[in-house]
Amino acid sequence: MQRASFFIVLLFTGTLLAAEPSSPKMTVVFVIDQLSAEYLEKLRPLLKGGIATMWQNGVEYTNAFYDASPPSTAHGHALLTTGTYGALHGIVGNSWRTKDLGLVECDDDSAEQAAVFAPKGALCSYGKSAKNMLVDNLSDQLKLHSYPHARNTVWSLSLKSRAAILMGGKMGSPVWFNNEERQYTSSKAYFKKMPQWITEVNEKLALDRQEKITWKPLYPLCGPMYAFDNASDYLFARVKKPLINSTHDLSTKKAFNRIYGKSPQATADFFTLAKACINANYKEEQNERFILWLNLASLDKVAHSFGPYSKEALDTLYHMDHQMGLFIKEIYKKVPKEDVLFVLTGDHGGQPIPEIINQKGYTAARRYYAPTILENLNKLVEEKYGIKKLVRFFSSSQFFLDMTRLTDLKKNLTKAIMGTMKEHLVSLPGIRKAWTFDELQKTIFEKYDLDSRIKKELYPGRSGHLFYSTDPYTALYGNKKGGVHSTQYAYDTRVPLIFYQAGRFKPRRIHTTRYITQVSPTLAALLNVPRPSAAVARVLPELLP
Repeated sequence: MQRASFFIVLLFTGTLLAAEPSSPKMTVVFVIDQLSAEYLEKLRPLLKGGIATMWQNGVEYTNAFYDASPPSTAHGHALLTTGTYGALHGIVGNSWRTKDLGLVECDDDSAEQAAVFAPKGALCSYGKSAKNMLVDNLSDQLKLHSYPHARNTVWSLSLKSRAAILMGGKMGSPVWFNNEERQYTSSKAYFKKMPQWITEVNEKLALDRQEKITWKPLYPLCGPMYAFDNASDYLFARVKKPLINSTHDLSTKKAFNRIYGKSPQATADFFTLAKACINANYKEEQNERFILWLNLASLDKVAHSFGPYSKEALDTLYHMDHQMGLFIKEIYKKVPKEDVLFVLTGDHGGQPIPEIINQKGYTAARRYYAPTILENLNKLVEEKYGIKKLVRFFSSSQFFLDMTRLTDLKKNLTKAIMGTMKEHLVSLPGIRKAWTFDELQKTIFEKYDLDSRIKKELYPGRSGHLFYSTDPYTALYGNKKGGVHSTQYAYDTRVPLIFYQAGRFKPRRIHTTRYITQVSPTLAALLNVPRPSAAVARVLPELLP
């Protein structure tokens, strides 16, 4: 009897092992820059391409959040791929200030260690790498656990260097677009020389010789695809004239930078790069796995200029959806459907333009022009304490001070100065609270208090000195017009999250709150590698019960 039971258990165990799915041969993660979850809710009936394929066939999380703030491209990609917060990974924003107030871009490195490739075999005078990211990410774990019987190839592509690099980590293979040279590139931190396939893509695109570009809408502008409130309202846009449905000059550096990254052509060119990456690097051998991170950056560039309601933003997403659909079909020609895992998410959301929200009836919506507030803080401190130009720089949710002006003061006086500035900030309608760095770091928040998300991005020597939080739809802007993403609220932090692998996951919508910190541990489990070392969250239980 015991022997029979043993064989039954053995047979049952063997059946379970045989039934467990193998890890996908190809994994493609689409990260659409500034893709708020509200876009999918608004445009779901109108999307017909790759995004539609994913939500129709995949596991869709309708309440997936970045639970850290302020949201940015850099912090979003670092959190997504490390599974932890700026307080640990150190990427507190796209850039920050040092103790002497020098500017540091999140992906800066020395030319000696990480020189960026320039055309014709030359090198740029600056470097780019993931040196400033202080923990490993999923790409690093994939490369650290690449073996002869299970090789992992990892590429990360973007128009933005910071997105490509923070997805690729220290050991992946990032590629990004260099606006100065009008070409895709990488750095010596990742390659001894520019990979030949990238050079061939640059030659094919020939952007250095292109003199004009035309933004053709994907659908008729008079049709229902663009028939949304305020889609043609350019009163609060940074760009004075519509970009859509017109031809633009590319002859100067300024003209090229103004339009190319926003244009549908940039998205089409990007997928040309992605297809070339697969053709050059994907291997069909059984023991090879290919992981491709794709950051689609154009929506972010458009929404900053026009806001999320504009025709330009709508059309950008339609073009992305269309190009993604074509790209997925191309992949299925190369790899069986059941061997490909697709993931779709965003790196952050975006705040609707407050003037438009105000016009719609939510009169508490406000735009504060940050340089004016900075100037007023300095005037206040000078008049009351005789200290000039104490506040030097503004960044989302924080101000950077020239602390050398306070070094010789007694602690009580320094505390009084900081208190005066905090009082001024919270006296402004829509600004809820203000803290010094030390106060914020020591504050214990209730679970429901979204201000706790600001604390999660604090890193000494990189974060600012004076912080604030706002009410919903109120923000400090570096520009008098256009859009931004800078708060802890849902419109800035809730993003789509969809997993799709044919034959593995049944289509379903999950409304339970989940967090983007769960994505890299989940992908690590699906790909059979250890999670990133500093990851803080559990796997998504609906995918891995």
